[in-house]
Amino acid sequence: MASKNIAITEDIYHELLKRKHYDESFTKIISRLLKEKDRPSNYFGKWKDISKEEENKIKKAKSELHKLWTERKLT
Repeated sequence: MASKNIAITEDIYHELLKRKHYDESFTKIISRLLKEKDRPSNYFGKWKDISKEEENKIKKAKSELHKLWTERKLT
């Protein structure tokens, strides 16, 4: 099989390492990740590093949006 070299940033390299299964090549990691269906569970924990201030802004925006939807009877 022919191969190609690609450049990736160090942060992406470390993300790939985290997702790497035992004895899996980078080609296999990338192939597996490209085949995965987009599921909500793929995003679990993605927001764990947000600050309390950011969390409060998100909660406020969610509340305001819910209020608008309720007033317009969109819920």
